[in-house]
Amino acid sequence: MTEEEQLVIDLLKSRQEGYDEDLHNIMRIWDEFCQSRMPVIEKPNAYAAALEYLAGQVFTGPNTTQKALAEKYETSSSQMSAKYRTIENEVAALLTSFVKARYEELLRENEELWEERKSLHFEDLKDELLKADTYPGDYSQTLTREERSTVTDLIYDVMDAPSPEKTKLLYEMHKLHPYHPDLYNLAGDMARLVKDRKTLYFKAMIHAENAPGESLFPKER
Repeated sequence: MTEEEQLVIDLLKSRQEGYDEDLHNIMRIWDEFCQSRMPVIEKPNAYAAALEYLAGQVFTGPNTTQKALAEKYETSSSQMSAKYRTIENEVAALLTSFVKARYEELLRENEELWEERKSLHFEDLKDELLKADTYPGDYSQTLTREERSTVTDLIYDVMDAPSPEKTKLLYEMHKLHPYHPDLYNLAGDMARLVKDRKTLYFKAMIHAENAPGESLFPKER
């Protein structure tokens, strides 16, 4: 690790709050990023702020905003946001593995919930949606009127459900129609990584083109 790369870690260690137990994994993320990208670090504060913000997306930590972190690390929100996106895109696979591990850990803390959800893993569903080909047909014609009504009810249910229930409802939508645009939009809302969210939203728009005249989301009732 170069002197500049170490300075980023030193800044993070001295200013981070709530991530003492995750520092080893955060350093692993930073090390993989540096080895892969070999960045020229001219603004170490922006990188340190980006790492803490990234930790908040991947691990359990205090809720904060990009603006607050930028002020804490004496950098700008735009610089921090740019560094965050650069790191996330470079080490996306490693971040996904951490998200999956944390999700399973949270489920296991509640044995009853784990038994019910261990076969309904959001990360598995998300990966399946990300890999899915574009649907060539018209989903509004593929579904019966009763199935379309069920999907509409599920959309409202997902919007209103607490987080642990959302995955189960999304699986029910997926079973009815794995290419429904609202399925991709709702999964995008749940995705932890910006790159995954953007891809899911983009796929939702593509699939929505197969349903002319229908909005992506039902109007609020």
